[in-house]
Amino acid sequence: MVSTRNDGAVRLCEVKSACTTPRHTAADRVELFWSGVRSAPTGHVAMSWSSRAALERYRASGIAHPRALQLGSQDEARGRVIARPRRLAALGAIHLWRTMTSEQVAAVVGSPLMSSSRSIDLRLLLEAGLVQRGGAFAGERRVVVPTLWRPDVTDVALHFLDQLSYAEWLGVSACQKWSCGSQAAWHNLITTELSLRVAELTPIGTVFGELLAGVRLLFPFDERLAKSRRSADAVWVRDDGLRIVVEMTANAAATFQARLEHWIDVLLGDAERSTVVCFVDVSDPDNDRNRPDHLVRRAVASAVSSSPERVRARIAERVCLVRYRDWFPGLGLVHPSFFGLRVERPTGGPGARWEPVDLLDPYAVVFTPADPVAARAPIVHAGDVYGVPHWLRGPGLDLEAVVRRLAGFPPPERTTPERRAELVARFAGRERRADLEPGAQDGHGAPSPAPVATATARHPRPVARGPEDLGGERGGQSPGQEG
Repeated sequence: MVSTRNDGAVRLCEVKSACTTPRHTAADRVELFWSGVRSAPTGHVAMSWSSRAALERYRASGIAHPRALQLGSQDEARGRVIARPRRLAALGAIHLWRTMTSEQVAAVVGSPLMSSSRSIDLRLLLEAGLVQRGGAFAGERRVVVPTLWRPDVTDVALHFLDQLSYAEWLGVSACQKWSCGSQAAWHNLITTELSLRVAELTPIGTVFGELLAGVRLLFPFDERLAKSRRSADAVWVRDDGLRIVVEMTANAAATFQARLEHWIDVLLGDAERSTVVCFVDVSDPDNDRNRPDHLVRRAVASAVSSSPERVRARIAERVCLVRYRDWFPGLGLVHPSFFGLRVERPTGGPGARWEPVDLLDPYAVVFTPADPVAARAPIVHAGDVYGVPHWLRGPGLDLEAVVRRLAGFPPPERTTPERRAELVARFAGRERRADLEPGAQDGHGAPSPAPVATATARHPRPVARGPEDLGGERGGQSPGQEG
């Protein structure tokens, strides 16, 4: 029987997780919110970062032991990264989510060995000059949390992306320029962890990090927003295509008011009502005096009804609040309200302004798209983006057709079942002849291939790999099967 804690909350370890990476589910990963990492006894935890360039300077100046900072060849490291799809997947995940722990990377990619301190995968990304490695320190002591990773903004990454096939480039970059995004490490880490938990424990369609949460990407056909550089912290896409824009907030400072006004302005132009904005309160649970609850509620309630235009557009129905500790009330606990993404919105009358609603309930939060196929396009395209949790990634697009169209070639001809059966029969006949008569001649007077050559021809090395090949050497095993 499932045990309960804290007003109906249950243990994370007793809830079924969609994450198939062994020992890397939400119950296994380090709890970042309740662990006190943000507010250690000696003050806020400091993050220390190192890049390949910094490590080379340390070694050259003699301020650290050379063996402790020994780095391999940068060119060789790039080649080894390309040789293993799981390493490209890790790079794509770090680029999408901005800051991650090694545990989070392993969970997204599906490779449990990636979080080990002995794993070469993430170290090769550092040696290639593509990412930075970080650690957390409280005073003079290092906090025992997994190693931190974030993108390194150098020309190295731009040259590296040019060496990839189209499928690899799409998977790593998600069709966006290489960038580091926000450098607020703890903010990014808690956003990544919350999004991972949404992907694991709820029936969400897909989740994207900050890289794909820009306003211009959410509304690409709105000329008013086409040049906007603003971005949310994450976007969760419901199965019917409703976009849940996520903004993490730890205080009610002036920046919060500016973000609130910006998103309300964006929602006013969303005639299809395809987007909901959710502010998540991640303020320090140990600091009762500086919690922004009441200030944030007052600001939102006032903003959504500050003009007749906003009232007519029913903006109050699409701006909601939730506290992280309401969904996760303690260390290793989850409240059942999280499974439907229950939040509060200011739609009630006087005296009961804030009403609960489940964002995943299509009857409570209605979305009727004019084009249902286009609305679900982000979920389909997620299959080609390496940074999306591996259990949410479907087959993706037909990249061969995309490349042929961009190159000006006609689409590939569809093979009829009869033609496919004919080809299979002919190929099987050749294989049998090759197995029985390795030295025989074919119809053109050339030697028939040996059995080994025939087997290799059956599994040729692909020129451009899609996300379904994320694992092993090119065309090899899945990430979890690699050594």
